[in-house]
Amino acid sequence: MDNGVGVFSFSRQSIEKSIEEYRLQGWKIYYLPKLMVTKDQFFEGIRESLPLDPPLVTNRSWDALADSLWNGMDGLAEDKILIIWPDSMEMESKEPETFSIASAILADLTTLFADNEITNDSVKKIMVLRELS
Repeated sequence: MDNGVGVFSFSRQSIEKSIEEYRLQGWKIYYLPKLMVTKDQFFEGIRESLPLDPPLVTNRSWDALADSLWNGMDGLAEDKILIIWPDSMEMESKEPETFSIASAILADLTTLFADNEITNDSVKKIMVLRELS
């Protein structure tokens, strides 16, 4: 089990054990919906699963999504956050450009919240576990 920050890939067989270990260590766990392939599905999945501030009303702007996700996570009391992204390989294989942008937003979230200067010493450990088929 890794306690770092970033986006990590796990097989379906090993991910459940890892999730339970994080839960026992007090991590707040969020699950994205399965089979998010398109940009619209990704936006909807984020909207349904993760804290956003302000709430998103459209799916047009990746920048708006990133900003809303940042503010939503910043507003959480928890400082250890785990995001589970099941079936991420579906998007990666069918919509590689969408996958690249979505992955970059989540990766940036993990690294920026780990930076003392950016967070004004309000660091959060955020990890994304990509479930591989």
